[in-house]
Amino acid sequence: MITLTSEVDLVSGRRVERAALGQTAGGTRDLTIGPSGLRFADTTSIRALMLAARTLLGADQMFTVVGQSPDEPKAGASAG
Repeated sequence: MITLTSEVDLVSGRRVERAALGQTAGGTRDLTIGPSGLRFADTTSIRALMLAARTLLGADQMFTVVGQSPDEPKAGASAG
């Protein structure tokens, strides 16, 4: 599982892309991405995830993006 936190911009997005594609090249058959810790993501992160998804799904493998866990407050919602 690759967990994304804080912000993903042009520089860190390239690291996300290398990590995701590295997982697919390394023989991973089921890649899970956890973006619930993100505060900001630009198009670089979307590109990285799309490349990984296309690679895996083209080989009949699994690509999953998981959202917030039920105990995490949703953005804009109060915790109390």
